[in-house]
Amino acid sequence: MCSRSFSPRSRAFTVVDALIAFLVLSIGGISLAASLPTLARSAAMADENSKATQLAARMIEQLRLARFENLNYSTLRGLGLVDEWSGSGPYTFTNIAVDGSIGFSPAKALKNGKGEIEIRDVNVNLKTVVVRIRWTAASRASRIVELETAVGRY
Repeated sequence: MCSRSFSPRSRAFTVVDALIAFLVLSIGGISLAASLPTLARSAAMADENSKATQLAARMIEQLRLARFENLNYSTLRGLGLVDEWSGSGPYTFTNIAVDGSIGFSPAKALKNGKGEIEIRDVNVNLKTVVVRIRWTAASRASRIVELETAVGRY
């Protein structure tokens, strides 16, 4: 039989291997830990974008249900879809709950959230409706989501 003997040199080699492996794993762990704040910011931005898109889509849905003939300030105000209006610029719905049940409004859902509606006549049978949601992101940058649809007379 052949017996193996380990010299101190071969044991030292395994310690060096262990140290190198520990170093590689430490660098990987530090890199992962350094990326966590970026991941958290990205998740917050995605959440804000999602809320803004939901708000705009729900308002578009409400305006399409209001029908072509009712896309004017007095009717939309009577339906509770817009805030007070100065007579110029887009209509606003900053504090208007777009779902009616849980109070999902731009001001409640997003920091400094504001909703705008712009209605343009294309011709006598067609209007375009643009819904914008503006807010201040967690990064303090101004953000905007804009959805547009066409509403026809039928």
